[in-house]
Amino acid sequence: MSRMDIVHVADYFGAFIIMSAMGWFMNDAWNHFGGGVLATIAVLYAAVFLIVGRRLWYGHGFKLPGGLLFTLAVWMTPLAIFGIEKMLGWWPMEDPGDYRDYYHRIKGGWFGMEIGTILAGLFALRYMRFPFLSFPVAFALWFMSMDIASLIMGGTEHVT
Repeated sequence: MSRMDIVHVADYFGAFIIMSAMGWFMNDAWNHFGGGVLATIAVLYAAVFLIVGRRLWYGHGFKLPGGLLFTLAVWMTPLAIFGIEKMLGWWPMEDPGDYRDYYHRIKGGWFGMEIGTILAGLFALRYMRFPFLSFPVAFALWFMSMDIASLIMGGTEHVT
């Protein structure tokens, strides 16, 4: 039976801080290096999150921190896809701009990132029964619901 105590709250809060910081830091610090470097860094972070998460989950029986690290690995998916798309110059529509605009604009160009995140999250959920893994999937579905309209209509709208 799971319980809600200060340790659980702190673990989830820490995961949210890392999710926010990775998106912000990766954009501001490394986006100017180009898509290949950005994708490589995102994949390396995801691999570290997976390796440590697996060790905690299976090796030590720490399901909560392990599951949160799996979630962080899935959270790296849109950043890795953005880097690959930027490197190759391939976008579902037009180049959507900087990664930081992902949270401020509705654009069909983000569609590949959202599909990839949903698939990565569903794949992780298939092997890891950790409910918080549904967060990146829900987040991507929410953005995809707006961006699919942009793909259909061919326009760009501001969220904020």
